[in-house]
Amino acid sequence: MLQEQLENDEEAIDSVLTMFVAEHQSDGKALRKHIEENEVARARTLVHNLKGVSGNIGALALQQHCTEADARLRTGELIDISDVDNFEKLLTLTIQAVLKEMEKPHKTTAS
Repeated sequence: MLQEQLENDEEAIDSVLTMFVAEHQSDGKALRKHIEENEVARARTLVHNLKGVSGNIGALALQQHCTEADARLRTGELIDISDVDNFEKLLTLTIQAVLKEMEKPHKTTAS
């Protein structure tokens, strides 16, 4: 999905993936804190932002989880700790997959 959006520009893809990891690796802890402190607006902002970013990089399971959490938070309903646990697991798996993807050697064309 990302390759298509960025027209297979490997440098741009690496940049987006690097930024994703750097900016979102602590989102699980942040979401947990927001939920524990009853900060619905902050939790929703975090989940909503990650919903878009995860969709852009093709992390569809994480995007779906964020979509469901965002819908609940939008109504003012807090998500529970088991939802946060699942969010953290999906985020960790997504980051691991992104890092693994970034380790793959890039295709080069002979001139």
